[in-house]
Amino acid sequence: MQPTQQNTDAAASLLLIMPDGQHRHFILNLDTILIGRVPSCTIPLKFAGVSREHAKIEIHDGEATVQDLGSRNGTTLNGTRLASEPVRLRDGDRIEIADIQIHFLVVQSDRDEEIQALARDTEVAARMGTALTEGSFGTLVVENPELVDSPGSSY
Repeated sequence: MQPTQQNTDAAASLLLIMPDGQHRHFILNLDTILIGRVPSCTIPLKFAGVSREHAKIEIHDGEATVQDLGSRNGTTLNGTRLASEPVRLRDGDRIEIADIQIHFLVVQSDRDEEIQALARDTEVAARMGTALTEGSFGTLVVENPELVDSPGSSY
């Protein structure tokens, strides 16, 4: 399935907090975001407990949903395990896949200012850098740019 570009003034944003404490921030510009262990996923995560195609986030007409794709270890939304049907996401929702926390946020205006505000609000400003890398999924803000081989690499 080839993702399609999203055209909107507001952008969906995901802040991933990895098991080792590193942070990844994605400003999404696609309608469908596939999260899983295989490299062909929009956001590939090579961690124990992550299924090949674990979960999917879809954005249509300004509404975002998350859906567990029958993963072995499940996906939780704000502490509640998801069933197989899509569930609407709201600004600030927390998704958990294995030991990875994913915070869903909505960026309304200037992205750099929103990213910095996000970092302050989630107490990661001291550890999060501002290196921006364009990738097929959107814009990635990485804490340690030297740790990223290339856009779209697995974390």
